[in-house]
Amino acid sequence: MWVVPFPVPYNALPKVKVDLILVEYDSGKPFFRMGNGPQRLLDSGLAERLESAGHTVRIRKVLPQGTSTSEAGISFDLHAGVARAVSAAILDWSFPLVLSGNCSSALGTTAGLRAAGSAPAVCWLDAHADFNTPDTTSTGFLDGMTVATLAGR
Repeated sequence: MWVVPFPVPYNALPKVKVDLILVEYDSGKPFFRMGNGPQRLLDSGLAERLESAGHTVRIRKVLPQGTSTSEAGISFDLHAGVARAVSAAILDWSFPLVLSGNCSSALGTTAGLRAAGSAPAVCWLDAHADFNTPDTTSTGFLDGMTVATLAGR
């Protein structure tokens, strides 16, 4: 176990490999609304800041591999891609940092952690409700059901 008294200078933290996993989709559409966020984080210098602190950074973009054109089909295809990328990062002793345009990427993230033998824990900080179920949603918004899905609802 690594214990450090705080405050610790940022450059004193251990150096790690980081996989920036980009999911540039929102509601099944590429570069739509929040789907632009991952690239904006890169454009703002995220990778360079991590590298300047001594970390090794790999950038992996997740794209749908299937032929579905529906929001649900594309979303679940992306979840599978995120799961593969997260699992590969963990198995390569790299820290997976998922940059996504939608909340439901948490499904692929937790699936990837489980596939790599890690027991995921989730701390959800978001600006809207994500604990809806098909029975409680007023909009049918798939991303609004993510936390309920993670909780087995």
